[in-house]
Amino acid sequence: MSPQEIPSNIVRVRPQPIVDGKGIYATRGGQLAFIETSELITGRVVFSGYITKLEKGKNAVQEWHRWFANGTLAESAPSADNLLNIIERV
Repeated sequence: MSPQEIPSNIVRVRPQPIVDGKGIYATRGGQLAFIETSELITGRVVFSGYITKLEKGKNAVQEWHRWFANGTLAESAPSADNLLNIIERV
């Protein structure tokens, strides 16, 4: 999937586009968000993403989400919050 095909409601691809289906972005609060394209589910492109949180000197995965290209959340754990709402647009 080229950067031009990524919906603007998910991420803005400037200045660093998602390359080979993967990208690293800053979140509000200075956390990191890792986003990648994933498998097709019933013919629809699925994005996966997780953010890290610095706790006691260690980076740990804080939330994990999968969503369809139109922004609809497919599944989420451990939080039901949508990763799309916390990504800071670059």
